[in-house]
Amino acid sequence: MNKQIMILVLVSTIFVGCNQIKLESKWTEQKITVDGKLDEWQENLVVPKNSHVGIGFMNDESNLYLTLTTMDRNSIMQALTRGFTVWIDPKGGKSRRYGFTYPVGGGMGGFRQMMQDREQNSRDFDFFIQDLLSRQNEIEVIGPGKNQMARFGINNTAGIDVIAVYEKGVFAYEMKIPLRRSAENLFAVNVKPGKKIGVGFTTPEMDRSSMRSSKASRGGGMSGGKMPGGGMGGGGGGMGGGRGGGRSGSTMGNNIPEAMEIWTKVFLSSGK
Repeated sequence: MNKQIMILVLVSTIFVGCNQIKLESKWTEQKITVDGKLDEWQENLVVPKNSHVGIGFMNDESNLYLTLTTMDRNSIMQALTRGFTVWIDPKGGKSRRYGFTYPVGGGMGGFRQMMQDREQNSRDFDFFIQDLLSRQNEIEVIGPGKNQMARFGINNTAGIDVIAVYEKGVFAYEMKIPLRRSAENLFAVNVKPGKKIGVGFTTPEMDRSSMRSSKASRGGGMSGGKMPGGGMGGGGGGMGGGRGGGRSGSTMGNNIPEAMEIWTKVFLSSGK
């Protein structure tokens, strides 16, 4: 993976409107390796309007493949500290009954610890991201039945394959989800190629009252330290997060990251 991919995204993708985006999944005959390198995705990424997050979908007879990539630090931090969920609605809507959370996040405790570390030494943003990624070894499945939830290691045998990598300022997320349910693929989408599904990419809302109370308990320390590269927002003008790419600013006191929420209606290819 390199920034040439990101340049391709910026100059050649289709900008689509708000609400629920309608996209077509591309049929693939080649084997898609879920490795976060995005080599197979260079001509199959779309940037939603008011966002600089690149997303893409491909499928074959057996699996759905999806990717999300961004250079926005707000979005990256939200995913790693609060968790990142891909929702699947087999009926094509925006249901949050069935989803996959990875990274599962470290909660606000992980976020506060990161900020404390930042104030105590000079380690840069890239180091923090790599450290947070190294802790993400599990995936959480919500559904598909009511009140069902399971968590297992990412090196599992349930048919789900997922990875998140960060390299040279670029965050890349890739996932493979089986389309047809079986004894080996218990968490499959359970739809056939040619059908439409709803897919949502979300991070939780940040608890602003918790952030304020944490700041007060530490004597305002969280607002004092600037993040490398000009703060959490923007990341040097690269690809941004949902809802307009997050807030900008140089201090955490005025820069609580916005949640990401992108919904798509995906038409699975039948290969014809």
